[in-house]
Amino acid sequence: MNPSSSVGLTLSIPILDQGRTRRAVERAEVFVADADAALDLQRLRVAADVETAVLDVEAAQARLVAAQRAVAAAREARAAAEARYGVGAGIFLDVLDARRTLVQAETDVASARYDLLLGRIAVAYQTGLLADALVGLDS
Repeated sequence: MNPSSSVGLTLSIPILDQGRTRRAVERAEVFVADADAALDLQRLRVAADVETAVLDVEAAQARLVAAQRAVAAAREARAAAEARYGVGAGIFLDVLDARRTLVQAETDVASARYDLLLGRIAVAYQTGLLADALVGLDS
């Protein structure tokens, strides 16, 4: 037996790969551009969602202030209707109407407070701070 061994090294350099490497690079560049565009679009959506949530909070705050003013006015109107009725210058229907108006105004305050709370939660959610906003609510 003749022991023989051989060692070999093969080197393959694709000099003429018919443009496959270039096309693969171009496809990868297109994928990167698409990903960048998708990221930019998502950033715009998040910014728009945050802005909408903030505007909703501002609107809810304005509605709350207006509703609180309406409650104050309705209380005065109720007191006036009750005073007129007490001296015989008004009818009980006016008193009932003033009370109904006051109840509606108080309902509007509760609704505005609810909208304000939901708006603040939406802002916290859109800004990624919802977990921080909920801390302490369970106690």
